Amino acid sequence: MRQGAKIKPQQVVRSSANMHIIPRNDAQRAVLDSLRKGDVVVIEGWLVDVRGPQGMRWKSSRSRGDMGAGACEIILVETIRKKNPFQDA
Repeated sequence: MRQGAKIKPQQVVRSSANMHIIPRNDAQRAVLDSLRKGDVVVIEGWLVDVRGPQGMRWKSSRSRGDMGAGACEIILVETIRKKNPFQDA
C-alpha cells in the first residue's frame, strides 16, 4: 500500500467496476448521453454476454474479485436515472 493511501488495493478491486453499457432503447440512450463527470446514477439491468459477426464474443465478468483483461461487466440497461447525491442517501 502506498504511503498515505486510505484503502488497500484489494478493496478498490472489489468496490469498483469497469462497466460497458448497452442501452435497451432510446430513452436509456438519452439519459446516458446526458451524463457528465460527477453525476450519480442508479442503473438497473442485466449482465450479458455479447456475440457478434464472425464469431466475436465478449463475456461479462461475474466475479467481484477479478481484475485485468476480461474483468469488465457488460450491462444491458433496463432503467437508468440520475440521482441527487444530497437527497435519499
